[in-house]
Amino acid sequence: MPNLYKRKEEAIDPKLIYQKGAGRESPIIEYFWTIRPDLKGLLLVPQAQLLKDLRNFELLRQAVSCGRGFGKTMLVAAAGLYYADKYSTEIGKPLNVLVVSSQEALYTNIGVFFRNRPDLQERLVIKSNFDMIPKTGIQFKDNLSRLIPAKATVKAVEGNRADVIIIDETQDVDTGVILKALGCLKKDILGMLIVIGTPYSEKKSGIPWFIQLIEDSKHFIKGIPFHLTQHSSDVTGGWNDVAIWKATWSKERWNAECLGQVTANKEKSYFGSTNVDLCCQDIEPDPQGGMNATREVGIDCGFHNTTYILTERNGSVKRMVLYIGYWKDQSIENLAPQIGALLSSHRPTITKIDSKSGSIADYRQVIRPYYRGRMDKVDLSKAITLTDGEEKRELSTKEAARGQLLRKVREHNLIISTRLENSKPLIEQMLKYNIHHKEGDDLVDALMLSCYEPPKGASGLNGRMSFGGKITFDNKVDRYGFRI
Repeated sequence: MPNLYKRKEEAIDPKLIYQKGAGRESPIIEYFWTIRPDLKGLLLVPQAQLLKDLRNFELLRQAVSCGRGFGKTMLVAAAGLYYADKYSTEIGKPLNVLVVSSQEALYTNIGVFFRNRPDLQERLVIKSNFDMIPKTGIQFKDNLSRLIPAKATVKAVEGNRADVIIIDETQDVDTGVILKALGCLKKDILGMLIVIGTPYSEKKSGIPWFIQLIEDSKHFIKGIPFHLTQHSSDVTGGWNDVAIWKATWSKERWNAECLGQVTANKEKSYFGSTNVDLCCQDIEPDPQGGMNATREVGIDCGFHNTTYILTERNGSVKRMVLYIGYWKDQSIENLAPQIGALLSSHRPTITKIDSKSGSIADYRQVIRPYYRGRMDKVDLSKAITLTDGEEKRELSTKEAARGQLLRKVREHNLIISTRLENSKPLIEQMLKYNIHHKEGDDLVDALMLSCYEPPKGASGLNGRMSFGGKITFDNKVDRYGFRI
């Protein structure tokens, strides 16, 4: 019987293993093999390339983005020791090398290096137990260089003057610590700054400095460019089970944590996958009713698809989706009897139907023969004016409707039952939605219409319904006797 608990050893693709070239080897790789002889036949090509970059004197400002499990903390520790030991001895000048990290693995790796090289310990000014590296760092007595591993706090960093600064796991380092470290950089000998990390963070307060840098590495600090390199953990040859990550992570998180790539802003989900997930519940889509409950319908009449969403508003902000209608490649003209029957059955307080400007007819007239309740037309492209004191600001109705829906989703004041028919395509569209899409958002648009409330005090074609919080109407009526 096979042992199910035994780890399956996976062979590393030989093409991924770095092979020593026929010519002169990179000095930093040669040095790495002396402090990690156990990895001499296991160093991967992208890891070797990163080591070379860490010694590239033409790249004084580097931003390195790596996937998880790439071995970046080990490589950072090796580069720091290389500069303080080998390179300082070669140039005959003492160097201060500051390595900032939020990871205890930094100290662990340095301890491993010294255990592999007892001769390094003999050269130290003060011998130390490398499981407990002193706060002041370590110093070699022959070249007088110092390697200062510092925790990612302002107190640990301040007071150091460094020729080389390497910041590890930068996405988790506070901006104040990074700015303090930048103030420690000397430029008379090297003046090298390297920031390295995985561009994904669980922090909720704003986008971390490192992720912004990876998004725009060429124009980040007053136009001073950083040289950006990116390395994927998908090449570690079985060291990481990336298949599990791909199955469980969102595309945005997979790109960041495995491939080391930040998804461009225009490709990111507008509503956010976490917020959408919290709005989706495995419950029956039963109306709650009550004195303050009202039903509203949004109908989006697309060129190819028609969508119909009924929501119930409870109180001032809470909404529950009660019905989702989705007809692919069918126009409102063909569906008018069916939609009229739905409206008669659902009996909404208000129905908001989109109305395109230009040559396209008012869609309400198509439904009138089948439903004689109240319908308001909404042209999402038309502007409304918001007045705040003497200041006036114009925005499109779609911007207002989109902002209202975004707030509901972020505050989890929208409930979408996963048991509803067509809930899956609605959720998929919300997860993929961004403001640059031109099509494929019909269900989201219908949901926007259903939830749309003209902003208080707004004026304009789609804002005239709300003055001082009260709904008002023109006295114009159509041929059926209903207000336009």
